[in-house]
Amino acid sequence: MKENKQLKILIILFIISAIILLAGLTGRGITLKIIGNFVFIKPVNNVLSGIRNIVAATSNLVAITKQKIALENENAKLKDNISYLEERIKLLQGLYYENQSLKAALGIKETQTKWNLEIAKIIGYSNLSNTIIIDKGQVNSIKKNMPVIYSFDGKNADLVGVVIEADSNVSKVLLSSSIDFKVGVKNIIRGGIEVASGNGIDIEIDSFSRNLDIQIGDLYLTSGLSNIYPGNIIVGKVREIKNKNSIERLITLELSVEADRLLNVFIITNHE
Repeated sequence: MKENKQLKILIILFIISAIILLAGLTGRGITLKIIGNFVFIKPVNNVLSGIRNIVAATSNLVAITKQKIALENENAKLKDNISYLEERIKLLQGLYYENQSLKAALGIKETQTKWNLEIAKIIGYSNLSNTIIIDKGQVNSIKKNMPVIYSFDGKNADLVGVVIEADSNVSKVLLSSSIDFKVGVKNIIRGGIEVASGNGIDIEIDSFSRNLDIQIGDLYLTSGLSNIYPGNIIVGKVREIKNKNSIERLITLELSVEADRLLNVFIITNHE
């Protein structure tokens, strides 16, 4: 009973305190509506606003995610299309270069009527040994020591090398840049007969013709004095001239053909 009386007294005191507080607040112009708005409505509105912001952010995230997935799918399709087009371009380039080679072969055959030419594809290249492998051999009348050329314009022949091995269906060609390669050459402008040798990269001439005014850019052709190489095949043009001593000069020729960039070559199987 005593505890109930104390509880009642506490409740009465709380009510009286609340009445006094409200009376004081009312006297200051603070109404129950303002208090209710501050205590209940505003926090609820804040919570609802937060929920709305979360929902909007989630919706935006979902939309962005969908857009990202769509873009990734579109990007993947574009990459596939690009890869396909790149392959098509490579194929067309291959066909173009092959067509150019065939045109050159026909052109050089018409220009060099005294040559018999066999066109062959390059199926192997070795930078280490300065050789290429071609897809023609003995069954195509290919033999050792046959000159190998190329033509860019169907009119002029550019020296590539010489056949050093011929099997039934394939042959090995020693490139003119090889240290084992030698060929007789002449300066198309200054004259003179020299011997050019490969150095592993280019081709060089140990020239004793100090009386010839050799210039950078001069063109050297095969001399035609060999049983292997017919005359007037382009070997290269002068890139550098060095004096070795009082009577000897080292002339470096820039090769007219880069074998690693070729698809086909022509073998001179016979020439007068």
